[in-house]
Amino acid sequence: MSKILALIAALGLCWAAAAQPHKVTVTFNAPKQVSVGRPFVVELIIDKQAIAGKARFQQDFPEGVEVEELPEYSNFAAFSFADRRLRLQWQELPDDSTFSVAYRATITDMPTAGELPLSGRFIYYTGKGEPQGVDMEARPILVAGADANVSAAYSVREFPPAELAVTEEEEEASMDSAVPITTLPFFLGTPAEPKAKLPRKLQKGLAYTVQLSASKTTVDIGALREKYKLKSIELVYTPEASFPYKYVSGIFKRYADAKRYADILRISGVDGAFIIAYSNGKQIPTKDARAME
Repeated sequence: MSKILALIAALGLCWAAAAQPHKVTVTFNAPKQVSVGRPFVVELIIDKQAIAGKARFQQDFPEGVEVEELPEYSNFAAFSFADRRLRLQWQELPDDSTFSVAYRATITDMPTAGELPLSGRFIYYTGKGEPQGVDMEARPILVAGADANVSAAYSVREFPPAELAVTEEEEEASMDSAVPITTLPFFLGTPAEPKAKLPRKLQKGLAYTVQLSASKTTVDIGALREKYKLKSIELVYTPEASFPYKYVSGIFKRYADAKRYADILRISGVDGAFIIAYSNGKQIPTKDARAME
């Protein structure tokens, strides 16, 4: 009898654990530092789990901050910014359990504390129609003067990560040829012979990366990292291409992730960013890679 009772109790605990809902969370990606007068992008990441139906997100800003909609990244939310409050409202939440929405902000006046605090609240409704609120992970963004040399590109989560987007045809036209590539350590001048191997994540299977620029001779990669505020810029060498020295950032397994990163880089000022694809170490047309996913 005691064994039966213990089994019932164990099953009850398992049922309770299974019935316990996962926590809804809201986080964001933004530059660590921005400058007065230069637009930057904030991406909200909402892990809604299984909730559905109506919801809203609201965020208050101090004087001296302007917020603009990015329609391509609204994810079906109705956008408004009035009385220093950003409101994003969904009549029906997206199907994905985790989704993102982005907006563009510009600081027009230097805040007294030299930083912009970012916080917000996501409000959804239970099956009984009761509102539930979740506070967004809060942290400040440092603000530099208008004359500071600060890039608005992401310096965190280099997924890191808008139809300023490059079309597939433009991407393919920019690709010189599908040949093996070799990653080189940074150097100045013309290399004698590439020695370093392709990054491991690009050697096997299907992968995407975002090309920032290309040149006929090497460029100071340290200067590029400082210019774009990106730590993960690498130099890849394609010897048979017209512009053999390619500077790329990020490695992704899914085209959708690479596109998000490339689009946000473009919005942030990296105008030449576009996606290139590799299969087992060889560069291939992006449309072919997408068909292989």
